[in-house]
Amino acid sequence: MQLIIQLAKHFLCRKNSHRLSYSSIISLSGIALGICAFLVVMTVLNSFQKEMKNLIADINPHVVIYSENGIAQVKNFQKKWEPIWKNDIIMESPFIFKESIASHEGHTSSLYLRAIPGSQSASASRIQNFLNPTNALGLLKTDEKKIPKIILGYELLTKLQAHINDSVDIMSFDSNSKKMNYIKYQVVGIFHAGISQYDKQLAFIDFKAMQNQLKKDDWATGIEFSLKDREQAINIEKKWSPLIPFSVLPWQEIDKSLFLQIERDSRSLKLIVFVISFVACFNVIITLVFTVLDRTSDISIL
Repeated sequence: MQLIIQLAKHFLCRKNSHRLSYSSIISLSGIALGICAFLVVMTVLNSFQKEMKNLIADINPHVVIYSENGIAQVKNFQKKWEPIWKNDIIMESPFIFKESIASHEGHTSSLYLRAIPGSQSASASRIQNFLNPTNALGLLKTDEKKIPKIILGYELLTKLQAHINDSVDIMSFDSNSKKMNYIKYQVVGIFHAGISQYDKQLAFIDFKAMQNQLKKDDWATGIEFSLKDREQAINIEKKWSPLIPFSVLPWQEIDKSLFLQIERDSRSLKLIVFVISFVACFNVIITLVFTVLDRTSDISIL
């Protein structure tokens, strides 16, 4: 071992000196830089991907059962199929998802209304972490005679130049009457997840209020579930799909485009790390070649 160390020092140091040569310093620095860049980028990337997955899983239901035409007699449907999913879930609740347009003092924006049963929603315990105030879901339920309540995404609220307690007009198309409905809502909370795709398009309203507006009692777009183990969502989708007559969607598939974007960013960063590492390795190879050429006589003696 000592012989190997002495040989390494001999070829890394200058001739007749115990100091490292400039080429050796550059090579070692290149190796250190490549390794540091690799470790830093991979650590940041893994942390980012984990954080994004946690955010998406917290914002969305773990699994949804839905139909493009909706589910009629949703309460009977839940009772009928409960034996299939009761061992896999913590909680279930119906929801209505509808595309609409919001308007406030001349400012307009498209949005997606997610009607849920307030604090009784299967996703309530996770969604409230992104709300201001945190009890905003409990404020959605109101008397039918009073103005209905709404929670708006942070960027959506900013675009409309509205504030809490302001009134906004929600316009939606009624497929039955073929007319546009204009309903005034009072803002009672702000949803801020830190992901622009949600903050600028998502709004929450009360499930019962939406049913009354659509004049469809015991009807929903689908049912959302909170699972005991969210990582089993894809396996549960495979288990339920052959049995249930509607579409089953795990949280990993709800925003598949966002996951694809994260994967593309991941590949780009990995490519950058590879280039840095390649440059460092190329630098080492060149240094070794010149060292060998410079020390040919010493090597021949050995």
